[in-house]
Amino acid sequence: MEESNAMLAIRGVAQQIAPDVVKADLTVDRPLIRYGDYVTIDARFTLPDKLPATNLATTIQMKSANGAWRNIHQSITDSDGRVKINSLLGSGVQFRAISEGSWERLAATSSEIDVKVDPLLTLRGPALSLIGRMETLTATLTPASSSNGQSPTILLERFDEKKGAFAEIARARVDGQGVATFTLRMPTSSTSSRAPFFSTLRARLLVKNQTAKNQTGKNQTGTSQSPSSLEALVSSTLSVTTLRP
Repeated sequence: MEESNAMLAIRGVAQQIAPDVVKADLTVDRPLIRYGDYVTIDARFTLPDKLPATNLATTIQMKSANGAWRNIHQSITDSDGRVKINSLLGSGVQFRAISEGSWERLAATSSEIDVKVDPLLTLRGPALSLIGRMETLTATLTPASSSNGQSPTILLERFDEKKGAFAEIARARVDGQGVATFTLRMPTSSTSSRAPFFSTLRARLLVKNQTAKNQTGKNQTGTSQSPSSLEALVSSTLSVTTLRP
């Protein structure tokens, strides 16, 4: 009986004392990453006097598009009131940080932060071939995606040494697995020399709104328009050495 009365008294005193308000702040090192990259998530919890909320039970949560919040990390804040983790991403998500409430401290929830993920484009093909041989090259877009029900188009480009720039030599749409397939005859040299012929190839994602902009980087309304990150989505170069048979 005495123990029960003591607990009631303690509870009554605790209810009379206002618990501390905790502020939760969440940051990421990059709001836009490439597919398969890591993002660093830094959650910081502070008290009204700006001091760190140490030894606080916290949870980092993640939500994908049209999904529900799910816990990805649970831990106790360090001496700086922080929890820092790395997360490997394959698609765009949202993050938030929350802390549990107690008699001493109120629960806290940070603002939600978006992290977008750009696809990864890779080009594969033979490193050695013969002049005139038909070869198959594949460009893979990861993750596979579509826009308005249409598959993206990938351009295959070859570096033109005379012009000092890449020029399109073929294009193809990606399939359901995100793969665009190119079949082409390896180039012939313009000389009669039996020296090897070297080609530098790359794949590039075709962005539709590129055709709506002129060379000054303005859209059809005449206003300045910064380029999309997807416009720079190109694969690493593929070097092909072509020999005469």
